[in-house]
Amino acid sequence: MLLAASCKKSNNDNTGTTQTFTVDAASYLVTSVVRSGSGQFNLTASSVNGSVTSSVVFWFNGTTPPTAGNYPAVQLPLPVGPNEVGVVTTLTDGMGTSKSYYSNGTGTVTVSVNNGKLTINAQGLVVRTGDNSASAKLSASFSEK
Repeated sequence: MLLAASCKKSNNDNTGTTQTFTVDAASYLVTSVVRSGSGQFNLTASSVNGSVTSSVVFWFNGTTPPTAGNYPAVQLPLPVGPNEVGVVTTLTDGMGTSKSYYSNGTGTVTVSVNNGKLTINAQGLVVRTGDNSASAKLSASFSEK
């Protein structure tokens, strides 16, 4: 799968809400939210804590932001169709070792829109490594600011 992207960083001045994503028992504080609409629209939440970096990417069909609603998570690397979402999370430890997990067709992502800014809420999505050797539960709750 070849992906090209251009980015627009959201000013993420969180006021009153904790923005996080969780993979199994590990929780990551969202430090930035970036949207891209080149090829396919995606919204990426990243967490940086020293040399530990992690991210979760929500891919939608088309190049424009999704409308509010519930989107079933598809099994990747299948193409993401209309009214669907693909999810990829990458966890990198302080030694530079990374592990990526992909949505496996289980779960739903809720998108809310307020003044053009997106909010993502996903609870208990099952994600698997590319070789299916491991799985995890992913939850995420974050907004563009």
